[in-house]
Amino acid sequence: MSDNDSTTRGRVLLLDDDRTFGRLLALAVTAGGWSVDVATNRDQALALLQGGEPFSAAICDYELGYGFTGVRVALELLSIDPKLRTMIISGHREEVIRSEPGTRAFGFLQKPFDLQELLDWLQHPTESVAGS
Repeated sequence: MSDNDSTTRGRVLLLDDDRTFGRLLALAVTAGGWSVDVATNRDQALALLQGGEPFSAAICDYELGYGFTGVRVALELLSIDPKLRTMIISGHREEVIRSEPGTRAFGFLQKPFDLQELLDWLQHPTESVAGS
């Protein structure tokens, strides 16, 4: 799913292996004024990041399957674009996610989360969310 309307607030990369949740979140973020590109795995996310207009932010689910975590992929995304703002979303508590090395570079929201909190984070790049 991609909405490349020139009137959007910016471009967001959404990585979630749950296609249904990813689509629903993409619809909500798009309704908030953002262009959203959805990836369901690491390779798709890396290809999207390398293949076009820059992203304003990335939202990565923590559990991606196949031995990958959202943190691991987010670190790869940051190695390509060090300015990419990144949010990790997960059903796990923040302490579980923060125990993984490198996570202090990311914002964090625990599922279920308030969509407005995510939209506020996207809208205000200098604001922090849950330890970011």
